[in-house]
Amino acid sequence: MTIPVRSIRLQRRSTTSLNTLSGSSGEIFFDEANQTLRLYTANQSGSTILATRQWTEDNTFSGDFQDLTNKPVIPTDLRDLSDIDNRLFSGDYLDLINAPDLESLNIDISTINSIGDVDTETTLPSIGEVLQWDGTSWVNSSVEGITDTDTTYTLTSDSVAGGGSINLTDSDTNINNVNLIGGTGITVSLTSADTLTISNTATYELNDITNVSISPPALGQVLSWDGANWANTTFEGSGGIELTDFSVTQEAAANNGSLSYDFNTGVFTYTPPDLSTYATTSSFSVTTNTASAGGSLSYSEGVFTFRPALVSDLIALTDLSVVSNAASGSGSLSYSNLTGQFTYTPPDLSAAGGGEVVDDTTPTLGGTLDADSNDITNVGTITATTYANAGTGAPVITSASTITLTAPDGIIQDAPVVGNTFGTNITSATTNFDCSDTSFFTAANNTIASNYTANFTNCPITNGSDKVTKVVLQDFGTGFGPTSFQVNGVNVSCSFPGGPPTSFSGAGIYMMEIYIFSSGGSNIVMTANYITGLST
Repeated sequence: MTIPVRSIRLQRRSTTSLNTLSGSSGEIFFDEANQTLRLYTANQSGSTILATRQWTEDNTFSGDFQDLTNKPVIPTDLRDLSDIDNRLFSGDYLDLINAPDLESLNIDISTINSIGDVDTETTLPSIGEVLQWDGTSWVNSSVEGITDTDTTYTLTSDSVAGGGSINLTDSDTNINNVNLIGGTGITVSLTSADTLTISNTATYELNDITNVSISPPALGQVLSWDGANWANTTFEGSGGIELTDFSVTQEAAANNGSLSYDFNTGVFTYTPPDLSTYATTSSFSVTTNTASAGGSLSYSEGVFTFRPALVSDLIALTDLSVVSNAASGSGSLSYSNLTGQFTYTPPDLSAAGGGEVVDDTTPTLGGTLDADSNDITNVGTITATTYANAGTGAPVITSASTITLTAPDGIIQDAPVVGNTFGTNITSATTNFDCSDTSFFTAANNTIASNYTANFTNCPITNGSDKVTKVVLQDFGTGFGPTSFQVNGVNVSCSFPGGPPTSFSGAGIYMMEIYIFSSGGSNIVMTANYITGLST
């Protein structure tokens, strides 16, 4: 196999030689003329410059602490070097890793002999004995000078050069003393037989400390370790952090966003999240198209499109109106599906009676008064004697100031005779009224025993057709009348704007004015006005 190169040799050559040399790939030479290192690639003139002398000098560390970048902050408080804030260990036994289980230990501390290296059982202890190490265990033993050493000591003091002496004399006159000598600036004096006073009279400076070297200090300087001593120097603050050392940059939005910090530059970099796939309120809009059919609401790519319903073929309550014409014939009610207008023509009842009020286009004194359908107001004084007309409902003048009118508006009918026939005699539960040749009917309730159904036959039912008919009923005391209705044999619902008849009170004349409207087929609407209280 190929033997790997285990060493490298740096050879010096001239530029001329190197420019013409075709060395082996990977050979490194020192260019003496240009002061550079070259790495050959086995191609003539294809060498690569590794480093110039200037680059080497520029990138070589001087060894000076001040030339460092990102220098650590020099602590100014010794507490910064301690763990007073429990950064390293909280001091709590429970925070220890692999802490021993103290609860499982069975320790008997009731006697000193329970300690493993103490033996007071081989020889029982006596009063005054002490524990003495015998090379294997702590055993109870008598020590000379300790057993039975109860004695009295006398404390005295003496002055000695530079200080004082404390003397302790026992009852056997054995003296033990301790000399206290003050150093530079320290004074030791005896103020009484049992009082020793130590005072400091010297003045010290920081420079008196052995490893401190202070040159004349300047305002704001600090102590800095120079490798041999603590020396005063100007604090440049390069290792500290100021508010101006921080800055913030913002990148383009991407992914879920992020916030990073570069401790080399003090730059916080914020990348907001990419919300381009999310919609905002400004992303939506609403457009309105022309009305069509039943209307619609659609959505596409942020746009709501509203198309209202086409209501041009529908009607509102305000689209309907009613007009009244002058009375004519038997009356009518018509509807225009182009204008939404109901036109009502009341029946002309002028020929039904009412005394002597008749048309007179050339009235003369003493002639007939024609009110022409108007009210007679502000008549002043009417002078007359008496007037009577044998006709039913005719006015009766009993004096100059009294005129009695007994005829109601409507049809005047002589008092019926029970058993006489008044038009159609109602006898069955369903009574037919043929609308093919007339729109006015009279009927009599003579023997009917219950309410009945009125069936209007031969009515037009084409789209937009209508029919107006009137039914005058004379009841001879049965108390019954029509309460349900049919058109061409089909049951229809009839509405009564003035209220439906709930009961018939007995003998009398009643009238129903009925309007039938068809929108085609079985779509039939029937309304009716029910009039009671007509004279019998």
